[in-house]
Amino acid sequence: MTKTYRLLLLLPMITALSACAGTVKRSENDPKPTMVQAYATQKFSSVTLDLTPEVKGKLDENIKFSPDALSTMVKRRLENKGLMSNSAQSNLKVTITDVRVRSTFNAIMWGFMAGDDRIVGNVEVQGPGNKPVNHFEVSASYALGGFGGGQDDTRMNWLYEKFSELLVAELTGENKAASIGH
Repeated sequence: MTKTYRLLLLLPMITALSACAGTVKRSENDPKPTMVQAYATQKFSSVTLDLTPEVKGKLDENIKFSPDALSTMVKRRLENKGLMSNSAQSNLKVTITDVRVRSTFNAIMWGFMAGDDRIVGNVEVQGPGNKPVNHFEVSASYALGGFGGGQDDTRMNWLYEKFSELLVAELTGENKAASIGH
């Protein structure tokens, strides 16, 4: 009987730990990790956030997603790390390639069984003349539910924070768990 109770207690903990995730992916043609370190102290004069046509077409289904809120969070993290400077010659371009936001009802009632909320985007570091010098993909997902984890603000703020955290960690070389390849 004690074993059954342990398993019942362990299941929610495992679910909670696996319900929120984030990754950074580089293709095999991307700069090697030692080359990425060279960009760790690079400053940016601007950050632009664009949406692919597919994402723009899905905005009606994902009305809780705010490109402005995500852009603000990315800029804030860069500023907090001292990576923004008006005199810098590099720019950062973020292109959101996939967005999914569950309805409030589905997130609260069904939790992870309703799938995840996610933001996926390509990040491009542009040098002088907007020439691409580095790029990678960032993905953040959130699948918790219930009254504690299913609230819209909780879910969206977590996604914006995780996406920006992974983006800045990759730029500064602090991302130890980046996956290479697929």
